[in-house]
Amino acid sequence: MFNKLSFSIILLIVNFFSLNSHNHYLTDNNSSDYLKNSPIIRDSVSWENLPPLPEAKSCPCVGYHYGLYSGETKIYVFGGDPPEQNDIMYIFDFNSMSWSAPIQMPCSISHSGCVTFGNTIYLIGGYPAKNEIWKYNTDDNTFSQGSNLITGVSDPLITLDWFGPIVIIGGYDGQNPVNNVQVYFNDSVYEVDPIPESRMAGFAFYINEYEFTQPIPDDAILVGLGSDSNGEFPTNTYLGIIHEPYGNNIDSIIWQAGPNFPGEGCVNPGYSSILGYPWWLWDGFFVFGGHNTNYLNQCYKFNRSTKSWEQLPDLPDPPRSHIGSCTFPLNNHLYLSSIGGFKDSALSNVHILYSDIYVFGSEETPPVISNQVSCHLLSSNIIREQFKLEFTLPYSSNVNFSVFDISGRKIYQQGSRNLTPGIHYLEWNLNDNHGEQLATGVYFFVLETESGLFKSKFTVFR
Repeated sequence: MFNKLSFSIILLIVNFFSLNSHNHYLTDNNSSDYLKNSPIIRDSVSWENLPPLPEAKSCPCVGYHYGLYSGETKIYVFGGDPPEQNDIMYIFDFNSMSWSAPIQMPCSISHSGCVTFGNTIYLIGGYPAKNEIWKYNTDDNTFSQGSNLITGVSDPLITLDWFGPIVIIGGYDGQNPVNNVQVYFNDSVYEVDPIPESRMAGFAFYINEYEFTQPIPDDAILVGLGSDSNGEFPTNTYLGIIHEPYGNNIDSIIWQAGPNFPGEGCVNPGYSSILGYPWWLWDGFFVFGGHNTNYLNQCYKFNRSTKSWEQLPDLPDPPRSHIGSCTFPLNNHLYLSSIGGFKDSALSNVHILYSDIYVFGSEETPPVISNQVSCHLLSSNIIREQFKLEFTLPYSSNVNFSVFDISGRKIYQQGSRNLTPGIHYLEWNLNDNHGEQLATGVYFFVLETESGLFKSKFTVFR
């Protein structure tokens, strides 16, 4: 058996070689597989609703926990306005698809910066110009306090170096937007080169290996949107080149003009990127919503590979600003969350953007087959209507597909089928053996072949 990392690497290799492979489909209604000659697109970029927050919140901090081996994913929502909720947090568990009861925090969080690194969620600064840094450990659910910022700020632009330093850019010092850049690393804070103009309540993204210089590629930080010292909402960005990204510290940043943001200039958009495990899902940064003279539902992605902006589907109504957000992995897919926000009053809306797209080619060329079996969901693992599975067989094999509920009771089975080597697709309409629709809940599927057995979890959400 392979560990999860080995399995995922094999899966990537198989997907790469499958671009020009024959595509075989299995469905509930047809026991034979057939050739699909048109391109097959994994679920396209789309927003979905999750259960709303127990209480409406604007400007919360949002982090996540992903269990590398357990596959467990949770979202953590800290503080936010109105003020009486600044010291309350909630946890969303994707196993139960539900929110926790309110949890009291030892600190008040609002208009703060937030990043997740490993098992720690960092909560930085906040209203009114706080200099506090709080750390929340997702393994033991405890808070601890780190060193203070040199300059206390609210609405800072926060990003995370691949190797751990947290970069705190600009913010509001209680009187004006500022342009200083602070770095928090190994529980100490120091300052580096300031950005060319003051910014608050915008976005900041760390771009690993932005320029492939020799002998070591240069990393960069992209900063944009928010409000400047004149109260304007600029669309220009700044790109900070870091020439020593693999050292223990960020020693200096050289700032230059970056690619303009293609949408409307605004303040307090939601923004998020993913760094660290699983690295193969990390390919961009997301900016959405915001406020200028109007509330916005625009949504854009900065593509790390092309170094350019792409427009994504608009955030569902209502348009809003002051959004909590994180990007998180869930069963080898990538999701962007939009949590709470503000439009005339605080909101409880929760949306996730399923943003993992994969396109298979349709050329009729002989398949290139790995010598291992691979298997993964093509649909989101939060499923409403249709279950879609891709698997690859290195040899001809009998294949059995079964589904079990959380108690271990078998509720659905497709009969054994003998399949040829290659890439196959299985579809299921989420009806059990009696033709009844599955209720909301957590289930397990088992794909059994002569070369191996795969078991994985998915969630039905009606």
